[in-house]
Amino acid sequence: MCKTYMLVVSVGLSCCSQNFTDSDVKGALREFDMTVFDPNAVVETTPELPISESGIITEIDLGGVIGSVPEEWHAVTPSNSMRVAEYHLHGFGGEPDGIIAVFYFGPGQGGGTQANINRWIGQFQSENRPPISRQWNQRVSGMNVERVEISGTYNVGTMSGGNGESLENHLLYGAIVESPYGSFFFKLTGPEIVLKKNKASFERYISSLRPK
Repeated sequence: MCKTYMLVVSVGLSCCSQNFTDSDVKGALREFDMTVFDPNAVVETTPELPISESGIITEIDLGGVIGSVPEEWHAVTPSNSMRVAEYHLHGFGGEPDGIIAVFYFGPGQGGGTQANINRWIGQFQSENRPPISRQWNQRVSGMNVERVEISGTYNVGTMSGGNGESLENHLLYGAIVESPYGSFFFKLTGPEIVLKKNKASFERYISSLRPK
C-alpha cells in the first residue's frame, strides 16, 4: 500500500505539467494536500473481530473433574439416578438424538476399567452382525483415559435408557477417565450418521477434562 502511494505522488509531480511546481518535495506535497510518509510512524492496525458466539463453551464440574461442554450439546435431566450428567445431540433427517451419559460412582466404585469396556462391547453383540470395536489409550491433564469405539447393532439395556431393543447402524464412543477422585465414565451412543457428525466435539470435550 505504501509503495503505491509513493508512485502516485511521483507521477503527480513529474508527469502532470499543469501541476508542476518549483517547491521542494514537502512544499509540493502540501500543495496537493498530502503528507510525507514516515516509515517510523506507528501504523494503526485493523481491530480484531469479536469471537463468534457459535464457539461458546460452558465449563461443568462433575464432582471431581471439570470439562468444557460444547454449545451444540443440550443438557437434559439425567434419565436415571446413576447418571451425573446427560446431554443430547440433535438428530436430523428423522434420526434419533445421540445421547451422552456421564456416570460417576465415587472413589474405587463402578468396577474395573477393562470390565466396563468389555461390557460396552457386549452390548453390541448381535447374531446378524458382530460388533466392530477399536480400543486405545491416551493421557489427558495427567489422567489415564481408556477409549473405545464400537459400531454395529446396539442392544439397548435399561441402564442406557432402553428395554433391550436392538438398533442397527449404531455407534458408541466411550471414554473412562481415571481421575484422582475415581473413575468417570463417558458414553456417547446413537445412529452412526449422527455420531460421526459430532465426533469432533466429543473429542474436544474429552481432551478438555481436568481434575478439580
